[in-house]
Amino acid sequence: MSRRRSAQWIMFLCLLPAMGSAEGDPKAAATRFGFEFEEGVPMKIDADELEARRDEKTGRERVEFTGNVRVEQGDLRIQCNWLEAIYPKGGGGKPSRITARGAVRIKQLNNEAQCTEAILNNDRCTARCISDDGPAVLKRGEEVVKGEQILMDMCKGVLKVKGAKVQFGAEKAKP
Repeated sequence: MSRRRSAQWIMFLCLLPAMGSAEGDPKAAATRFGFEFEEGVPMKIDADELEARRDEKTGRERVEFTGNVRVEQGDLRIQCNWLEAIYPKGGGGKPSRITARGAVRIKQLNNEAQCTEAILNNDRCTARCISDDGPAVLKRGEEVVKGEQILMDMCKGVLKVKGAKVQFGAEKAKP
């Protein structure tokens, strides 16, 4: 068996416990990757500036946060330089799309994602993390996945990484 094929099998076997057996359950699928926005839990957003407006053509509301953006919801934390939330026509409810840019860091429990742009699309149930100054990084405990682009389908429980580099176990400190 080739080294590449062995790595693919190891990755598959390590993801199985994370994926569980919650086929068809969007909430369980979202937790497969360790990140979850909880319904009914208050969200707090702090930023240097906020701008909100309604798009005359589409009727959708757009809220933009700039400078030192910090989002908290339960144990979920997001830090970035700029964040935009786009709401469905008529407003209210949860945003249909959230885009975060600039030193994006998303943390929840023992999981962390780092990139320069993160796009969470609630309509499509996807999250994409990309970086233009190095790899996007997804850490789960001591497991680290790096790539040019990390795409998660939260409802189907699918993880796709372009240019994947995977590390299992913590790096040993060099003497």
